[in-house]
Amino acid sequence: MQLDALSLPEIRVVNPWSSARHGALLRMSVGRRLEIGVRCNYKATDATSEALVIVSGENTGKIAIADLNGPALDLSELLEIVAIDPTVLGAITSLEPGSLYRYGRDRAGYFIRFDALRGHGNGFICIADETGENRIGEHFRSLPSDELIYIARTVDVRSRAKPSVTRV
Repeated sequence: MQLDALSLPEIRVVNPWSSARHGALLRMSVGRRLEIGVRCNYKATDATSEALVIVSGENTGKIAIADLNGPALDLSELLEIVAIDPTVLGAITSLEPGSLYRYGRDRAGYFIRFDALRGHGNGFICIADETGENRIGEHFRSLPSDELIYIARTVDVRSRAKPSVTRV
């Protein structure tokens, strides 16, 4: 998504970026590129790292762990994540980076599949939850396939609809 202009009251700077809440939708520098992603964690074998799973553009479905520093813009109140080409498939045939899944019968959450932007690693990041059972921004190495439902081939972001004011 192209983000061309923000009014001054809409600008919310988070500095350092890692002080943003898990699940916040941030625009920040990843290496030498500006990316929009969800603030999350990444569990390596021996440690947990702060990370950003990218949800817009050519790197959608990639998780950035290195090359993250400095400030970010928190766009959580301005943008929302949307499913691109939504459908429902019960049988999972492949797990592509950037694809969206619903997990759980009783504790439903929405998860994006990711691969590492650099190096190795993959899994799922919870990006929305209907029940409060799943932590937004939490990394899961795998999810049981019997409760995993394919929702969309990828995700992107769009502007949130602004509430209209009706005068009586």
